Amino acid sequence: MSHRSHARFLAPLALFAALATIYVVVHSGLKDSGAAVTAPAGLASTSTTAKTKRTTAKKTKAAKTYTVKSGDVLGAISERTGVTVDDLLRFNRLDQAQPLRLGQKLKLAP
Repeated sequence: MSHRSHARFLAPLALFAALATIYVVVHSGLKDSGAAVTAPAGLASTSTTAKTKRTTAKKTKAAKTYTVKSGDVLGAISERTGVTVDDLLRFNRLDQAQPLRLGQKLKLAP
């Protein structure tokens, strides 16, 4: 009888551990970033989808100003708030070349 290597058991175990680690890191990262985790098309319930849309709409309407944080640029603020860069420039009387200041309050509506 030949002696079989333990690697034939350890390799699949290591693969499973790596996949489980990736899964945990990705899902914890999504929870921390506030990103919505959505089910594939056809599997999401309409009540959950409607609730998510209502919550997003409330947050957008409630925010009238945005406080500039370290590393913020107008493009990223625009994506985060849903206000175009041109509107941010107009509402706040900014010039495109003018740098943002840390702690600066930007108007999100006229």
